[in-house]
Amino acid sequence: MKYSKKKYLDYMLRTIDALNDSNAKQHFFINNPGFGNIFDVLKNEGYRTLLIQKLEQYYGGEYTQTIVNSLKQSSLNSYYTPDAIVQSITDYLKSNEAFKPQNILEPSAGNGVFVRRLAKIYPLARFTTFEKEVLTVRILEHNFQNHSNVKVYGVPFENLAQTNATKKYDLIISNIPFGANKIFDSELQGHPLQSQISKNIHSYFIYKSLVSLKPSGVSILICTKNFMDKKQYALIREHLMNTNNFIGGLRLPDSTFAQENTAIVTDILIFQNNKRIEATLEQNEINALFTQSAEEVLGVNSVQINEYFLSHPENILGTLAEGGLYNNQDYTVKPDYGFEQLAREIATSLLKFQIRTHLEKSQSKTEVQVSKEVIAETITVVKPIESNSLTILKPGNLTIERQKLYKVSQDNELELLQVKPREFDRLSKIIALRDTYFKLLDSPEVEKEKIRDELDYQYDAFNFQYGQLHDKANYPFVTLDIQGPFILGLETPKNGIFIKSDIFDAYIKLTSPEKNIEEPLKILSLEDAIYYSLNKYNRIDIDSLVQNTGSVKDHVIKEALERKLLFLNPTKEGWELAPKFLFLSGTIYQKLNTYRKNDFGDYQSYVDKSYIDQTVLALERVKPPMTPFEDLDIKLHEPWFPIEYTQAFIFDTYNSMVHMAYNDSTSKYMVRIEKADYEYIKKFSVQSEHRYYGFKEILEGALNSTIPYISKGSKEYKRTDKAKMQEVRIKFDQMYKEFNGYINEKPEIKERLERIFYNTYDAQVHPKYDGDYLHFEGLRHFTPYKSQKDTVAGIIVNQGLLVNKEVGFGKTLDIALTVQKLKELDLSKKTLVIGLRSTVIQLERELLNAFPTMKLLVAHDKVVSGLAKRNTFFKKIGETQYDVVLMSHDTFKFIPQSPEIIHEIIAEELANLERDLSVIYEDKYNVGKRVLKGLEQRKDNLTADLKQVYFEIESKQSDVVNFEQMGFEHIMVDESHKFKNLMYTTRHNRVAGLNTSQGSERSKNLLVAIRTLQKSKQRDFQTTFLSGTPISNSITEVYVLFKYLIPHRMEQMNITSFDQWAQVFANKSYEFEPTVSGDYKVRERFRSFKKMKLLSSLYNEISIIVNGTTHHIDRPKMQLDVHTLKPTPAQLEYFEQIKEFLRTGNSSLLYGDKNYTEEQKSAISLIALHHMRNASIDPRMLNEDLEDPGEAKLRTIASEVYKTYKETESFKGAQAIFSDLGVPKESFNIYDELKRILVEEFDVPTEEVVFIHDFKTDTKRLECFKKVNNGAYRVIIGSTEKLGTGTNIQERLVRIHHVDIPYRPTDIDQRNGRGVRKGNLGAKEFFGDKVIVSFYIVENCTDALMLNNVNIKKNFIEQLTNGTIQFNRLDMGAVNDEGSIDYKTLLAVAKNDPLYLEKEELAKELDELELEKSIFKKNRLEAKNNISFYETELNRVAKNIIKLKKDLPLWDSLSEKGSYYTALRTALQTPNASDALLLGENLNNRLQHKKEEIGEHTIISIATANLELDVEDRQHHQLLVVTPNASYGYGSKRIVTNWQSLADYMYNALSKIPKSLSTQKELAADYKKSVKANQKVLELDFDKTEKLELVHKRLVEINIDLDEKYDAEPEENKEIAKSETSSVKQVTNARHISI
Repeated sequence: MKYSKKKYLDYMLRTIDALNDSNAKQHFFINNPGFGNIFDVLKNEGYRTLLIQKLEQYYGGEYTQTIVNSLKQSSLNSYYTPDAIVQSITDYLKSNEAFKPQNILEPSAGNGVFVRRLAKIYPLARFTTFEKEVLTVRILEHNFQNHSNVKVYGVPFENLAQTNATKKYDLIISNIPFGANKIFDSELQGHPLQSQISKNIHSYFIYKSLVSLKPSGVSILICTKNFMDKKQYALIREHLMNTNNFIGGLRLPDSTFAQENTAIVTDILIFQNNKRIEATLEQNEINALFTQSAEEVLGVNSVQINEYFLSHPENILGTLAEGGLYNNQDYTVKPDYGFEQLAREIATSLLKFQIRTHLEKSQSKTEVQVSKEVIAETITVVKPIESNSLTILKPGNLTIERQKLYKVSQDNELELLQVKPREFDRLSKIIALRDTYFKLLDSPEVEKEKIRDELDYQYDAFNFQYGQLHDKANYPFVTLDIQGPFILGLETPKNGIFIKSDIFDAYIKLTSPEKNIEEPLKILSLEDAIYYSLNKYNRIDIDSLVQNTGSVKDHVIKEALERKLLFLNPTKEGWELAPKFLFLSGTIYQKLNTYRKNDFGDYQSYVDKSYIDQTVLALERVKPPMTPFEDLDIKLHEPWFPIEYTQAFIFDTYNSMVHMAYNDSTSKYMVRIEKADYEYIKKFSVQSEHRYYGFKEILEGALNSTIPYISKGSKEYKRTDKAKMQEVRIKFDQMYKEFNGYINEKPEIKERLERIFYNTYDAQVHPKYDGDYLHFEGLRHFTPYKSQKDTVAGIIVNQGLLVNKEVGFGKTLDIALTVQKLKELDLSKKTLVIGLRSTVIQLERELLNAFPTMKLLVAHDKVVSGLAKRNTFFKKIGETQYDVVLMSHDTFKFIPQSPEIIHEIIAEELANLERDLSVIYEDKYNVGKRVLKGLEQRKDNLTADLKQVYFEIESKQSDVVNFEQMGFEHIMVDESHKFKNLMYTTRHNRVAGLNTSQGSERSKNLLVAIRTLQKSKQRDFQTTFLSGTPISNSITEVYVLFKYLIPHRMEQMNITSFDQWAQVFANKSYEFEPTVSGDYKVRERFRSFKKMKLLSSLYNEISIIVNGTTHHIDRPKMQLDVHTLKPTPAQLEYFEQIKEFLRTGNSSLLYGDKNYTEEQKSAISLIALHHMRNASIDPRMLNEDLEDPGEAKLRTIASEVYKTYKETESFKGAQAIFSDLGVPKESFNIYDELKRILVEEFDVPTEEVVFIHDFKTDTKRLECFKKVNNGAYRVIIGSTEKLGTGTNIQERLVRIHHVDIPYRPTDIDQRNGRGVRKGNLGAKEFFGDKVIVSFYIVENCTDALMLNNVNIKKNFIEQLTNGTIQFNRLDMGAVNDEGSIDYKTLLAVAKNDPLYLEKEELAKELDELELEKSIFKKNRLEAKNNISFYETELNRVAKNIIKLKKDLPLWDSLSEKGSYYTALRTALQTPNASDALLLGENLNNRLQHKKEEIGEHTIISIATANLELDVEDRQHHQLLVVTPNASYGYGSKRIVTNWQSLADYMYNALSKIPKSLSTQKELAADYKKSVKANQKVLELDFDKTEKLELVHKRLVEINIDLDEKYDAEPEENKEIAKSETSSVKQVTNARHISI
């Protein structure tokens, strides 16, 4: 039985009274229904008040709050067990007479109903109970106060280890809590399944219960079906079966816990510890079934069901049905009978499960053979360094000791390398060259000539014997040493060959990389002195300027200001001297205001009017303009302006008072209505089939930009109510429109909002970084570009930056230059560099090539493979001082973060959550029960996380060094876009592509590491991101960059969550895609964006952009080559089948013989897109039994590859073919087919065509790249992921082929960047300095649309990042961020004509407009009908008021009881009647006399009122008081036997006149408001009529054009043609592409 909220509250109040009734404690067992529905009480203000008052009566205010908090926490996962279920289970135990448990545990005891019954069955047993909810503990203690064998622990079960309770039990029985609450148990530390077990409370309780059993002990647990069904718990189930047997289980219907107001499917599960129990084949089979889950199709849903219940359907006590507690994608169990019969079925079914006791395992005669691990003897001999080399050896260096070759390991030990004699000689000469080179650099000037001659001799000798260092035979030996790139610097390329570098020239001055230039050797100009100061101190140091120029301080300052070399820059600490690029940045209007005050402090004497005027003018030139309100595109509210403005709009426009608050924890606005004027708000209401959405719901939805999902039909046949959802959207638009109109009509508010926006966002100007002043001590072999110096300048100014550099602009040197300069300036003594695993070796070589003496520690794979090695390496980082530590992204994710930092982050989030809950409760915001429970559950989980972290802090159990202990002061992240998968909370959980619930561990780890540095330095950045593609696909990725790098700046902008960011910059769209079942699938996406100029400005504020547009680089040009291909007849036919599948959902139309379920067909567009993309390449991708399509895409590509292959044979030009579809596998695939065609049909040697997928290790990949670069491999095929990043194959790459079209522009950039980059000598010298990029577009499919979409995205992203964007609004088009295309667009593209695409887009828009018009007309008609109704009612009420007013004097004359009785005596002609009883008796006599006569009878008259009796027959009569104006009755309007009442009848009837008059007046006022409210609806105009007409007109034009294009038949044949299927004429369209 379900309890009403009132009855539920009554139970609670009575329970509290009973607990505190001292007289009753000895007499009864309290069995209240639990507190699972506490939120229903707390949400109701009246009920909440009653509960709080009752608690405070007994416990006082402070403890009452403790009890309420405990109740809320407990209610998240506790549901009390029906008595009948308890009886069935305990009777089952009683029936097992051989089972006599001595120690019994109830880990979630509640009121103790299990213990109560078991205590009668096992009176000698000892009972241990755990219960954490405060009030329930009091009940439990009360119930068992006289039972000495029952021990109550008022703590959570997870605290078992911290109590003196028994740790092992014969019987554990419980209805365990269930929910997504995390649990912290210190005893789980180090358990291999710790995270899975502690992730939710039910899996923890099952695990903990079973590990707490004694040998052959029994556990009977009630839990939800999820533990048995879901595959995510399979590992736990398998683990439990190692020590337990699953005896059996029953699945109960969803009505079992109806009294708890939940419809959840539960299981009764019986386990037995298997120690001392002999295993049987049958039991092993049951255990195996228990561990497994299967996918089953139930109706239209594919659901997971445990194999045990599939094999034993008789144990499911009900009928499986579609639907679930929270969504219709699951299944439920419906009851076959009532609850009483269910209890009997449970009792009967349990009897078949046998508990086995006292059965010892038989002694096994099989001896267990323990195999010893065989460890192979290594050929490497490790010894400490004893080198006599002049060079200071570092890890990776080669050295020779006692005629043996060694390599220095990461542990600074020597590893013996076994090489052949000739190889030893070659390597010894290379080592000699290296040592002599270093000796030359370190020697005093007087010795350099002699050492240079020695180096020259050694080089000539080596060249004579072995050839040049760069020769193919020598290169691997040179680069075997970590400083190989440094040695290769002895040669330099010229005219395609290598010659001696200028190091051998005597006139070249060499400086040791280890010797810093401490001070300049001569007097410098002021410009150079400024550069020197910035380079050395990262600021302007006056003393340094004075010393280096030889001038006095006053002269230096005055000259610097006059010549505009420096400017006086205001800071929080006062005035400072700053260079121009820093001065003309920051908050310009604040600097202008400061300058206009003319107070320059200590610098006042250096300033004159001319300086001020010129400087102010310079500031004015760079001051950003203010954005007009019209361009802000505000809906109703945005986080940057006070909510009071929106509240004022509601009050002024709708005469209604509301309170609004933003809840950070849910990312939602909450609304509380204080006063509402129906006349103004009636238009903001929607009545759907199942629910009424009033002003509050519409206002909240408008604030949150979220249309509620509205359904129609029964639960079994629920469908999307598109019309009602669109009606809600129309209400939103109306409110948005009226808000903007309100602001525009109030110039003062409008100007204030513009100013607030300007100060918050627009006022900042980012510096134009100028790094000309930078000098890099110890740099070798490189002269930095201007762009690289500017990049380093930006990084050191901000202490971090986003370096957005296109491929080929030298990101690696940026890293080297930055870490060196950060160290020089003492900004980072130890820097962490993380890059792709495949590029770590390359990064290492290039860093050391630039700075040979850099102290670099590298996490090579062999050093960090395995947990032990990795932890040793982490410890080494913390214990030693390196300038730079280099590791891969994959290694970085394993770095533990500081528990203290994590504790701080979680504690801050928990404090914010508690604050949000406090606002909800204290300010009485009416939020949904599920939302409240969700917040409380999140609070519970955060508390568990805090306990976990606190335990780690207290125990200091981990010897692993964490990030904070490693001592890093800066992080440089190469290819930072790999960390974009950062999880964040959002209310837009139906928008595809957002990281709402999942994020990568490495992204999370990076965020915590960055926060650690930011908290330490108390400023943003502290990290440098480097990427050629920081925005790969979606504008929403910008938010992730902001979240990582500038959290404090985000707070200044009042953006603390993704939803607030989206509110400022994005507009959400809703698209209704028809499904084959006749329903609609609602697709939500951020299709359009706003304030794009601002977003671009903010992006440029955190980044420096270097690309082919902003800077010049020596690289080949890209020549686009687009091939438009006709589909084969078979392809064309299949495209038509795909279209038909879109319309009908008939899976048989598709290749592959796959029968898609209804659930899968809800994503019908994705299925169709998959088939269309694959079929456009080769239909055999979908069905390998099909015939070769002939001259289709693959053969065309192979032909083009062969053509270029022959054209570039003279210099062995290379080509790359990219495809993310059809990667190598056993069945038909693109890679093998392309290679087959090239080898068999075009005679390309098979060894010259390779797949990147075949090179699995880093070493093999590097060898592959080398062979592509030297011409051994001429064609390489790969995917974007494997070939598009971290691959240097450009030296001969002349052509790139795109088999498929990716949906992300960065994928195409990465692909093209393999060839269009610096170092492509083949293209530069032999192929016209160009790389051909070829696309292959098949008509009648999605290729052209995808290419066009990716082009639009690419152009936009470039404009956004370059800061050249000229528009504020952007529509991203039909292809969403995940590459899917909507239903109608897919239908249109198959026609291969832009007019069809435009037609479908316009048809979609026309549908929306006509639906809006239909809703508008319906609302007007409804308003007219309402007005007619309310006006009729108003006339009726007005007449009633007139009549009542006429009768009011009558009542006034009789309202005094004495006056009434006097009049009554007169009317009855009994002036001597002494009391009312006599009057009543007299009146009764008169009435009884007339009661038998049918008809109307006047009994008496008082003034103008008559008492009339209307007799219909002997059984039916009516007693009324009739005046000339109206009639009045009282009570049942019958003759009563109570004479007092009868005497007072006329008085009581007439007493209604004042109240009726008041009621009628109130009704009149309400009706007037309703008339006005509906009149306001009639005043609304449908303002889209013109737009609708234009769309309609354009559609007519398109239809005429299409008719003319495709209807080319003679006039007389047109009628016949209409009934026939016409073929579509294929048209090749010119496409303008700017990839």
